[in-house]
Amino acid sequence: MSAHFPNPLTADLTALDAQVARMSGTLSCDFINGRVGQRYNTYEHRSRVLRQLTARRDFVRAAQAGLASRS
Repeated sequence: MSAHFPNPLTADLTALDAQVARMSGTLSCDFINGRVGQRYNTYEHRSRVLRQLTARRDFVRAAQAGLASRS
């Protein structure tokens, strides 16, 4: 297992979904209010982190689906 991806057997998919939703909502709100790049990290950095977190969630979801289909 890569150090960047959680173990699909122990990862909490609900928590990852919540993190993605919270981060995307906060980024959208900050962008609309003109706060990105002033008081907070840049849009590029935050969107990259969001893409990475989404990739982790999708990896865990696919791994758990693959494990469930083997059962």
